Amino acid sequence: MAQVEMVCTPRRLPQEQWVEAARVAASINPLNHAPVQRLMMVIPGFQPQALHLAVLTTKYWGGGANNLRSDFWIIPRQISGPASCCI
Repeated sequence: MAQVEMVCTPRRLPQEQWVEAARVAASINPLNHAPVQRLMMVIPGFQPQALHLAVLTTKYWGGGANNLRSDFWIIPRQISGPASCCI
């Protein structure tokens, strides 16, 4: 039987959702606001666009309790070993 290689892959939003996600992140936690002041100091005439701000915005939710949703895949019985522990 061929060995099955399993990889855990971080998920990310599609690029068209980055700007709205940045707005939500900054509204939930003002410390998520993009630090464009530093860029404006080193790049004369820098005019940030919405996508620039979205990339620079952090997505820290804070130290309180958060409700996160997870989806799990059904793992076939033949998969075992180190890869099966992280699925």
